Amino acid sequence: MAKNIRKLQSAFPKQSKEFFNVLAERLIANGFTDDRLTDAVNNVIDNFKFKELNIADIVHFDKKMKLYTYKEACKLVTEGGYEFGKDLQRISVDDKVFWTLKI
Repeated sequence: MAKNIRKLQSAFPKQSKEFFNVLAERLIANGFTDDRLTDAVNNVIDNFKFKELNIADIVHFDKKMKLYTYKEACKLVTEGGYEFGKDLQRISVDDKVFWTLKI
């Protein structure tokens, strides 16, 4: 978390120390993982267009992906023109196998 906070401090040097303290509290309260925070920070740095950064600009970002069962993935292949390996990536979540569209 500290690495991403420092990254934000570098990108937004006018923000106060208190801002980053409250941000850290909110990130913990919202259960942010390091990967989720990295995605949120990169999104804000890449897309922020306003004068003043708000905590919600970071906390509201949530990168989610649709998980498909094998049956659903097969339907995407047969009806949607997708290909296993090329368009669909196999992943495991809680010892269950799913497929997701590659980004």
